Amino acid sequence: QCFPCDLELFNIRDCYPDYYEYVVEPMEQGKRYTVVTGTPGIGTSVFYLYFFEKYKAGCDKTIVVASYSKTRTLKECKIWDPDSRVLKTSDVVPKLSGALYLIDGIPDTEPPLSNFTIMFASPDVNFFISMNKYGKRFREIYMPNWTFKEIIGAIDALHLTISQEVINDRWKYFGGAPRFLFESDDEAVKRAIINVATAENTLHSA
Repeated sequence: QCFPCDLELFNIRDCYPDYYEYVVEPMEQGKRYTVVTGTPGIGTSVFYLYFFEKYKAGCDKTIVVASYSKTRTLKECKIWDPDSRVLKTSDVVPKLSGALYLIDGIPDTEPPLSNFTIMFASPDVNFFISMNKYGKRFREIYMPNWTFKEIIGAIDALHLTISQEVINDRWKYFGGAPRFLFESDDEAVKRAIINVATAENTLHSA
């Protein structure tokens, strides 16, 4: 299944509805911080879009959506006002009482405990360790890698012009992380393969 966003199509994995409930559950239990994470390249940012679209449909509270770069620099921030049903752009992440914060990436500062915050990000050991001090108010949710069947199904659903032979070859390096399985830039794939080989050599020599 696919859904449109900014004139692009995104594949909705079969696990998304279940993981949506896994994310909502901690909020209902009073947990202030939730991090949705997993292997880099599996699409946590896409799940972030899916979660936002589904949650705001029946939401009566303000939602602040923000995205950060790998260096924790704010890229974009918008505020969803349920009364006017619009997104307003902001240059900073505002502190709004009672709002839900949805963050793509790792923020430059820890969100306030006065609000519920859900972060969608690749694993960051140091950040996760720093968040563990919040104990029961913090929860990590790990999304699964894609299965080979999911990859083939997404190629058909998204009308991608990539052969199964290419997927078979790339699978050996990237497994169930579709970022480079679906990459159309061959040079980018070659650089990623070199990075994988370098990381493996580092592990073997450690």
